[in-house]
Amino acid sequence: MIENQDAYGGGRALLKIGMTRSFGMMDLGSVGLSAGWAQPEEAHTWNDGCETVFEAGFESVPEGCTIEFVGRPFLSEGVSRQDVQLHVNGFRLGYWRLTEPSDYVLRARVEPEQLLRRGNGSIMKCVWSFPGAVRPVDKGLSGDFRELAFCFRSFAVIEA
Repeated sequence: MIENQDAYGGGRALLKIGMTRSFGMMDLGSVGLSAGWAQPEEAHTWNDGCETVFEAGFESVPEGCTIEFVGRPFLSEGVSRQDVQLHVNGFRLGYWRLTEPSDYVLRARVEPEQLLRRGNGSIMKCVWSFPGAVRPVDKGLSGDFRELAFCFRSFAVIEA
């Protein structure tokens, strides 16, 4: 088993209660980033599009947990807010309206029945929706063609 991946498909990030994983090349790299992501940078990874998918696995089945992700919205002149909606395994767990150009710590409770059981473990598919994602090139801000809304820095699993 690759240290960064679980045994339930290889492409999922391995998570444990109390563990914080960092987006970017220093930890996750591309592991678990299955759709809607820009190329990982050194210490963060931007979304690229209106929907971003992160897949993770647990070696056991937690008795519920809270997930916490940290990052910064893409805001600029003409982009005064970013709305973020989170679904985990099809369950809507959170909605946030971000209006400040600063780091946010966003949390959502995951009940045990919302995890998909696989053998002795479980998997979690997180889908973030960003209806306000914009291309900086379209706003005359830079030559960046990515469709940006949120810069992901870390992802943690906290005991319920």
